[in-house]
Amino acid sequence: MSSVRTLIPLAVLSALALSACGSSTTAGTEQPSQAASPSVTTYHDVEVRLPVADDAVPGAPAGFVDALRSALKKEWDRYDDDPGCQQVPLFTVERVSDAGFAAVGYNDDPSRTNGKACQGAGGGDEQLWAVRDGAWTKVAEGQDVPDCSRLQAFGMPSSIVGHKCYDATTNKTVHYTHA
Repeated sequence: MSSVRTLIPLAVLSALALSACGSSTTAGTEQPSQAASPSVTTYHDVEVRLPVADDAVPGAPAGFVDALRSALKKEWDRYDDDPGCQQVPLFTVERVSDAGFAAVGYNDDPSRTNGKACQGAGGGDEQLWAVRDGAWTKVAEGQDVPDCSRLQAFGMPSSIVGHKCYDATTNKTVHYTHA
């Protein structure tokens, strides 16, 4: 009889432990897993510049930091890889979704040159990135409200771009919602 008393509490404890871990089982069947909703991480003051550390954007999806590194390197190439201009190009990461979307600010501020004249420095824009064909790619950039048709073409979620876009057919800024 003591073995039955021991088994029942163990079964209850096992069920509670599985429940606490978010797992469940049913005798003889497997429960389908539900897909989690994409999560969006909002970053505050996360600046990425060369040289880019692998952990420059904590918790970023695979390949995102490498894509920023590559884009910064291309921007630095405009300055003939001059070491005095390496800190000029800069991304400020704003929002990144594990579903493969991101919003970043870009600027090439000549004040970061320690007095070095870096030809062409001094500008910036907002950029939208998305995973296409398995790689992070810049899909839109500008200094104004993004074009609705562009956002829709890439399925860009409102959680990344906000709730306004420019409708070229009406020449108005309109409400934008996309999951």
